[in-house]
Amino acid sequence: IQSLFNQLIKMLLGIDSNLKQNKNYSDELLYKIVEIATQILQINDKQLLETVGRWFSPYIQKTEYKSLLDFIADTFENFLKNLNTLHRHIRVAHFKNVFMPYFKCTFEKENQVKLQYAPGKPQRIGLAPLVQGILSGVADHFNLIDFKIIQLQSRLAHLPFSDPAGWDIFLINWTSPPSPSTSTYSSNSTSPSTTSSSLKFNLNKLL
Repeated sequence: IQSLFNQLIKMLLGIDSNLKQNKNYSDELLYKIVEIATQILQINDKQLLETVGRWFSPYIQKTEYKSLLDFIADTFENFLKNLNTLHRHIRVAHFKNVFMPYFKCTFEKENQVKLQYAPGKPQRIGLAPLVQGILSGVADHFNLIDFKIIQLQSRLAHLPFSDPAGWDIFLINWTSPPSPSTSTYSSNSTSPSTTSSSLKFNLNKLL
């Protein structure tokens, strides 16, 4: 998929297809990639972003961030609790000029959390499906049962994060595996199959 993606970027945008892992790209470029990819693949932006998000967990195995996630995320609950710590570390170590997202977790009861998400810049909109996809992929990694994520509120465009309406809000429920899980990000994750296979098929037809 990576090589097909690189060819897609080169063909459609006329830029270096080898996008660098630790290079900061503009929001405008990333939104343009999403716009063009949805047209070519004939899916909507929500489907695309959610699928990309679900690939986060398998993809992270191949990057330098795996050891960091091993350290902070031995359970799904700890992953949620350490989201801001994770993004602060990445910003300091790799992306000093990037506006990182911010999260607030309210644990309602056991295995239930209300998660509030602000995307770093008020003008960033429509990224909730990406968050949902990432969390679903991480839930798969930890072998959670009956994982459900429902969006309670969609942020209104360009509102400051000081405004309560400037946040996406999710309610997340899950059931932990029957026995204590020792899964960390050093083990193999299962890749999402159905949608990702469809995307690969469509990309192969295109290229």
